[in-house]
Formats: sequence, C-alpha cells, structure tokens
Amino acid sequence: MKTIIFLDDERSPIDVTWIDYRHLFGKCKFKVVNNSKDFRYQLYSRHIRNSLQDVVFSFDHDIQCFDDNGLEDTGYDCLKMLIDLCLHGGIKIPECVFHTKNIVGKANMEAYYQNALKFEGEQNVSKHN
Repeated sequence: MKTIIFLDDERSPIDVTWIDYRHLFGKCKFKVVNNSKDFRYQLYSRHIRNSLQDVVFSFDHDIQCFDDNGLEDTGYDCLKMLIDLCLHGGIKIPECVFHTKNIVGKANMEAYYQNALKFEGEQNVSKHN
C-alpha cells in the first residue's frame, strides 16, 4: 500500500477532485502535512526515508509558511528538499504529483522534478559504464 505525503495548508486529499489518487496508485493512505517544518519531519523520519519507493508526494505550491526571517517556504522549496535528499543520499526519487492550483508554481515544480529524474537517469547510466 502506498503512503501519500500530502502537502497543503488548506485542503485535505478529499478536496482534490482533479486527481484520482486511487486510480493512479491503488490502495493508499494519506499523511497530511501543512507546512515545511512538518514536511521536513516526515521526510527525514526513519520510516519514510527507508521506504521512499512506497511513498508518493503530492504538492501544493502556496503553503503560507514563513521562516523566522519572514521568508516564505513553498511547496517548491519542499520539492527541492526531497530531491536533494534523494540525489545526495543515493535514494531513488519517488513518484510526485502536483495538485496545486498555482499554474506558474506547478509548471516550475513539474520542470524541476522532470529535470531531477533525467539527471538521476544520467547518473545511473554513467555508473554502469
């Protein structure tokens, strides 16, 4: 069974009617996180880190989260955190979907994710040559 880490500050998975999670991933359970701090905790928890192949991440972009200096953390920042963990830790990048309604943010996150997958593939090819 897949676990979906659902990052959103306002919506719950049932509110996201434009993505059919069960059709895409079969039987799944959700862990809802509302901010970058909770996302970081989930990402670095032993259970999640050791089983990323069974985890899907679903991202909102605008999560209304600010650090101590007033700088905004977004879903895009959380995606970068995930990709960095995977690429630097030798962990296969897990499946990600982007449920955000922010069109520009979604395009940026999708492009970053696709580039990371491409880079990961290139790294795997060069290791075998």
